Amino acid sequence: MQPNALRDKRMLGDTCRRGRRARPGIWAALLLGLIGATAARAQEPSATPAATPPAGPSRNVDAAARVTEHGREREIIGEVVELGCYLRDGARGLGHRPCALTCSRAGAPLGIVEDDTDELYPAALRGPASDVRTLLEDHLAARVRTSGRVYERAGGRLFVVEHLERLSPP
Repeated sequence: MQPNALRDKRMLGDTCRRGRRARPGIWAALLLGLIGATAARAQEPSATPAATPPAGPSRNVDAAARVTEHGREREIIGEVVELGCYLRDGARGLGHRPCALTCSRAGAPLGIVEDDTDELYPAALRGPASDVRTLLEDHLAARVRTSGRVYERAGGRLFVVEHLERLSPP
C-alpha cells in the first residue's frame, strides 16, 4: 500500500473508533433530554378545561356509560366453566371437571356459560382482594343460578356474582 493510503485508512479507523465512543454519550444525552421533557410536561397544568357533558342527543351515550360504570343487574342460569380450556377447546361438562379443577387450583379464571344463549360471562366477586374461585370451584361443571351485575367496557365483559344457587350436581 502507498503511504498516503495507509495513513488515510488509519485515520478512517480512528474516526470510526471515536464515533463509536461518542455514540453512548449522545444516546445518554438524548435519553436524559426526553426524560426531562416528559417530567416537565407531567408537571404542567392542563391547558384544556374539564370536559362537560354535551347537550342534546349525545346525552343518551353518557347515560349508557353511567349504566356500564355501575353495572347492569342480571340473573344468569348456566354452567360453571374454567375459561382456558373452554375458550381454547370448548371443554366443559362432567368429563372435563377433573381438568377444570386442576386448572382452577393453578389460578385459571372461571366463568359461567349461559344456557339460553351460550354466552360466556367471566366471573368475579366484588372487592379487589376477593377470589371468585373460592366460591365457584365447588360448582365446576354444575348448572347454577346466579344473580349479580354485568360490567362491559372496551369489548370485554365481567359478571360480578352476588348470589349463587346450585341447580344440578356436577
